[in-house]
Amino acid sequence: MRDFEALVSRVLYVSFITRRSLRVFVAATTQCFPHLSLSDAIEKLADLEFSHIEIGIHENSNHLKPSQVVDNLQQAYEICHATRRLTVIGFSLEIEGEGEDYYQTFQSCCELAKQSKIVTLTVPAGEHGTPFDEEVERYKKLVSIAEQHGVRVAMRSQVGHLSADPDTVSVICGHVKGLGLAIASRIVEMHGSHLTVASELDRGTVFKFSLPACS
Repeated sequence: MRDFEALVSRVLYVSFITRRSLRVFVAATTQCFPHLSLSDAIEKLADLEFSHIEIGIHENSNHLKPSQVVDNLQQAYEICHATRRLTVIGFSLEIEGEGEDYYQTFQSCCELAKQSKIVTLTVPAGEHGTPFDEEVERYKKLVSIAEQHGVRVAMRSQVGHLSADPDTVSVICGHVKGLGLAIASRIVEMHGSHLTVASELDRGTVFKFSLPACS
């Protein structure tokens, strides 16, 4: 039995609809191992027998940084394709900066996604206290930039941010046409539970979580 507790909080669920059935793949983000280099994190995920991954592009991580994408797009493209044959299903972005610098960096990440044939860019929502109108306008501009490159923007569900409140998420998505929602195990955490994962070679993987009963 292999223990994947280090991955629990960052497991993503990605569904692909085919003509005959609904196929569900479980992908893990490289941010499962933020203390490792990107190549080491990818190697670790390959050793854990994941076939699909999300690459984290975070300014404060040891992995690929948004500023590196801006400085050298071709090099960033080559880095994103050194994945040990794992399939990249999306990029997770955390961009520092404000104003036009923020949006220009995001545009560079969109160019990287287009070149890499990646459809989804996951962007965190603003922290609690961020003005609602300001957040709506930010996502509108991100979606507009992304659409020019054939890319979609998804809001990451995250405790401590506006996306932690389902009602707020619903209203933001209602105001921003084309905005998606990335649902991760944080939804389970928001209900006072946690997700556990266990796998056995040649037998499969089991995901377990529990939810508190209504009083």
